[in-house]
Amino acid sequence: MASITTLSTEMFNQAKAEAIGKELIRKEITLSEFNVVDNNHIQIDGITIEVTDKAFAKLLGRLRIPKAFAKRFSDGFGNDGLRQLVTMMKTAKSTANDQIVTLLVDPSTRKITDILPAGYASISQESFFDFASRYIDQYNLGVTHVGSSAYGGSQINCVSPSGILRVPGMDKEIFQTGVTFRNTPTRGLEVSPYLNRLICTNGMTSTAFAENYGLHSLNDKSINEFNEHMISMASTGFQPVGLADNIRKAVNTDASLAEMQKAVSGILSTGEQVDTTISKGIFLSTAQ
Repeated sequence: MASITTLSTEMFNQAKAEAIGKELIRKEITLSEFNVVDNNHIQIDGITIEVTDKAFAKLLGRLRIPKAFAKRFSDGFGNDGLRQLVTMMKTAKSTANDQIVTLLVDPSTRKITDILPAGYASISQESFFDFASRYIDQYNLGVTHVGSSAYGGSQINCVSPSGILRVPGMDKEIFQTGVTFRNTPTRGLEVSPYLNRLICTNGMTSTAFAENYGLHSLNDKSINEFNEHMISMASTGFQPVGLADNIRKAVNTDASLAEMQKAVSGILSTGEQVDTTISKGIFLSTAQ
């Protein structure tokens, strides 16, 4: 029977270092502290910095300028006209309330990739890994995957050693509960219990029933609420809400002959030999 492979401490630390190296630079600044050069550049302290299309769209949003209106204005008056419009709106807004925004800068390209509210989702990658590691050790979770993106996000997938489930009539499948820790610049730290399903003896798996719980700051109140949530999830082996009911519902759902034929046709079209079993409407396949 195939098993789920977990990462060694060395591999985990390597992935952690890589994620920290990709972390975006954060700079909080008021609206009055920068000038708009055009729709691809802003100027701070006399230094011109490139802005991605996504970040410029976020700037328009902060200034309450609809994208469609900005496009029509640019088409009619050119980039210089759009720059004047943005500058006028920025000046008016900063005069009324000099709002603080957070610029996210990609250290490798030196481009501003996003513009967020002040202090939003400001958990560093190092704090995220240290925070997640404490729960991994506390609940003896097995780390199956650690990844990071060029946009400053990281993800740690874990399985629960006490969360292996077997369903009568589905002997060739293994259900194992797990939890994902995720940290992104726009959403902060999130934890998502999920069901890891080994559906094939050659190691094929799928996940389902994921749900999210967010932690956007590391203050005492937020951490206490997070601890309570983790304790609640751990008490059920990190089973997603409604998992047992969904499995029972699936087991007792009858499938039509047409659905069975469609499933068989789809599998046979791959050119593999398969053993097939029908158990109360659930079609199971085991690749040889």
